[in-house]
Amino acid sequence: MITGVDFLYCREMGSQAEFATGGFGFGLQWWDKRKPGGLVSQFKGNWDQKNTTGIVHSIDIHPSRKHISVVGGSSGTVFAWDLRWQQQPILLSGVSLSGTGRSTCESEIWEIQYDIHAQTSSISSTSSTKILPVMACSEDGILAVIEQGKPHTELLAEDCAINSFNMDPQNPADVVCALEWESIGILMRAKESASVY
Repeated sequence: MITGVDFLYCREMGSQAEFATGGFGFGLQWWDKRKPGGLVSQFKGNWDQKNTTGIVHSIDIHPSRKHISVVGGSSGTVFAWDLRWQQQPILLSGVSLSGTGRSTCESEIWEIQYDIHAQTSSISSTSSTKILPVMACSEDGILAVIEQGKPHTELLAEDCAINSFNMDPQNPADVVCALEWESIGILMRAKESASVY
């Protein structure tokens, strides 16, 4: 049992022994069940030396780059947390406390996943510090691909919340979304641009 964590909103397994948790204040924790007490690292969400309010709703950990987690939360915020630079989150979407940045949406990011379909120039030669493309869905009905240093690509815009989505691992061009109005959205992207990493 994990103790000492208030307002736990989400978790994601990194391996059989390691996992990440997130909650209030954009706080993140990295846990290892093999270590006494379990807590290995913690990010408290104090961007720009100020207190940050918001909630982490979703976390994804890349299968081959377990040191990097991507996080979706309040007010359209998407950021990456690299365990090698634990107190320096990389803002991908949203506005930082200094007023910079751009937002994919203005509402809650309900789910985030690495986009295993997104076309990139060459995954094998991509720097290990570059954040790979992610897909996110939001309360204001946006499904978008977010890539570091590039404009966001809006894939779907609905009149209601997109609560969750899933990509077919065998055919990642296909995305099924769960919508707020007890309906689903099916997105089929061009298969010729698919690349799996």
